[in-house]
Amino acid sequence: MEAAAESYCRDSRILMEGTDNRVRILEGGVLSDNTGITVTGSGNTVEIGKDCLIRASSVFISGNNNHVRFEGSNSVYGLDIHIERDGNRIEIGTGSTFHGRGSQYVEIAMDEGTCVSIGKDCMFSNGIRMRTSDSHSITDLEGKRLNPGEDIRIGDHCWIGLGAILLKGSTIPARCVVGAGSVVNCRFEKENCIIAGNPAKVAKEGTDWDRKFI
Repeated sequence: MEAAAESYCRDSRILMEGTDNRVRILEGGVLSDNTGITVTGSGNTVEIGKDCLIRASSVFISGNNNHVRFEGSNSVYGLDIHIERDGNRIEIGTGSTFHGRGSQYVEIAMDEGTCVSIGKDCMFSNGIRMRTSDSHSITDLEGKRLNPGEDIRIGDHCWIGLGAILLKGSTIPARCVVGAGSVVNCRFEKENCIIAGNPAKVAKEGTDWDRKFI
């Protein structure tokens, strides 16, 4: 573990088993409220960027050469990251926020060497699920697998609403809103849209959003 002198770990735990695993907490980074980081394997990295506040959250990694990075100034409450096997990566952009509540965590589950990329200044409500893999195989009648894992990508300044589900292969362009309860399972291309429904579709174009009431 590497921690800057101005970082803090309060009522939290970091457990590492294996070789060449690192947890780095940069200047101003804080882990608190029973946050837990558990790493098993080799060559894994968790980086908590400058001025990040991580509360009541968990990071679980079982595998090799996986990477989790909070770029900086992230406010995180109730985020559950679960990574299995090798070569997965999460990048969370500067200023993005997560607002899990009670048992309604924001969950990110990864497998099969996939990536979750989240841009700057994104906002996540509670009860959100993101999954880059189905965790089990669907095959054709000859036994060929039909459902490989795929990346999830979210652009800058996106708002993901209450209870939304983002499945493997989902892409949300910059400055979009994903409506509450939506199920996203494809790649959207147009920025400044409201995306909503099950399955999710573009509900309105030419929109933006703000964290404060105007």
